[in-house]
Amino acid sequence: AFTLNFITDEQLLRIIKNHGSEKILHATDSPWEKQGRMAKHLSTLPLSEEDCNNIFYKNAKKLLKIG
Repeated sequence: AFTLNFITDEQLLRIIKNHGSEKILHATDSPWEKQGRMAKHLSTLPLSEEDCNNIFYKNAKKLLKIG
C-alpha cells in the first residue's frame, strides 16, 4: 500500500497489465499509511472484479496456502 504514494495510477495499471493481477499483492508490513484509504483508492481504479479479488485476497491465500 505504501507504494501507491510513489507511483501514478497509470503506472500501477501498466504494472498490473504487464505482469497480471495474479502476481500483485496488496499488503502492509508497517502502518505508514491508513490502510482503508489505500484500499479504497485501489478499488476505485478501472480493474475487473477478478483483478481486485486477486490483489486484495486471492493471491495472499495462494501464497500462504490457505483454503
